[in-house]
Amino acid sequence: MENIISVFTGLLKSALSEDGVFPHIMVIDGESGRQIAAISSNSPHSEIMSLISNTENCTSVIFGLDNNARPDFGIYSDFVQVFYVSADGAKFGYFEYESGKFKEDSISWGHEMYEKHYKPIFEDISGAMKARFKVNHAE
Repeated sequence: MENIISVFTGLLKSALSEDGVFPHIMVIDGESGRQIAAISSNSPHSEIMSLISNTENCTSVIFGLDNNARPDFGIYSDFVQVFYVSADGAKFGYFEYESGKFKEDSISWGHEMYEKHYKPIFEDISGAMKARFKVNHAE
């Protein structure tokens, strides 16, 4: 089976338009196989938590949320913030785009905005996976 990050990246690239990526994309791997979901609500956090909770023995999750440029974060283009959690660990990244095209071929992993603004959301999702599905990774 193709790597979950590669599948997610391919989906992002095919979904990107001049208006960005919406609905948001999520890929979940579990014992029963791979699930691809479109998150279209205005409260993606609850929809993401619901999808994780309804996946049998979830082993990894990756999803992206489209955002406008954030010069205060040092990101001057629109971007998709990416959250990834698996038994091997958890990480945050982003994928910048402009005029309907991604600026790089791959996700940029790690950024200081994670610590300042997104860590609570990310820890909540990571914690849900660890508690419900016994994913055990170093913090």
